[in-house]
Amino acid sequence: MVPPSPVHRTAGFDYPGAIGLAAALAMLLLPISKGAAWGWTSSTTLGLFGASVAVFALWLAYELHREHPLVDLRTTATRTVALTNGASLAAGFALFAMSLIPVQLLMAPTATGNGNGLSMVHTGLFLAPGGLVMFVASNLGARVSRQFGPRTSLAAGATVMGIGYLVQLVLLLADRHIGPWHLVLITCCISAGIGIAYAAMPALIMASVPLRQTGEANGVNALMRSLGMSVASAIVGMVLAHFVVTVSLPAGTGLRDLAFPSNTGYLIATTISLLACAVSVGCALALPPITTTLVGADAAD
Repeated sequence: MVPPSPVHRTAGFDYPGAIGLAAALAMLLLPISKGAAWGWTSSTTLGLFGASVAVFALWLAYELHREHPLVDLRTTATRTVALTNGASLAAGFALFAMSLIPVQLLMAPTATGNGNGLSMVHTGLFLAPGGLVMFVASNLGARVSRQFGPRTSLAAGATVMGIGYLVQLVLLLADRHIGPWHLVLITCCISAGIGIAYAAMPALIMASVPLRQTGEANGVNALMRSLGMSVASAIVGMVLAHFVVTVSLPAGTGLRDLAFPSNTGYLIATTISLLACAVSVGCALALPPITTTLVGADAAD
């Protein structure tokens, strides 16, 4: 039922480029997620990092010399697209960190001193409003983009995300117990920022690349968001698993004592997430002013 695009380009799929990109990303993300277990200075960890750099270098050289590359690196390297992708990577990090930290705070036993001891069902219900707020805020983000430009919308969304993490950081620094309703407000604030920021990213990409490359450029932008979420999963998970407090279980249960994230772990993870929001704001503010009246850079011609 979808009508054909008025712009059509015949080109074969870049299979070597796809395999090379997948291999380089796998070699990068695997040691990030396993480095704590393998040892950051182990030969396996350092070897994979080195192999990732080498494969990325070969992939870049290959893509630059291909007539129809998987990723047009010259377009991707332009100021607007590169900064938007940088903001997307950081925003993806902050998004996934929100999926990790509140869940731990809600479900950890009260004996840890910071947990709320909720079941999985109750935890899901407390986090559900964030999804609804994100849905509403995306509409607001589109309105802000039309009125003030997508750069302003992206910066505003990242700032709102940062406010949510800042509130969480202040509560952790004050050694205050973060209850379920505190987390509802915090996650709703972060979710609102995500909705506003994510609505601006495709508009920035669409207005900055030739019309024939909008699908490719948006695909790369989506990859940057996914990469940010993957890095957040590895880094935040590693921090929360490293800084723990042990809860002693009653005798006779037959179970071992369990470890849960400590306040220090939450504090470091929240600080890293706040810095990711700051990076996203910085990238947005460094963007040149863009209006959404033009779709695709070809329209300017």
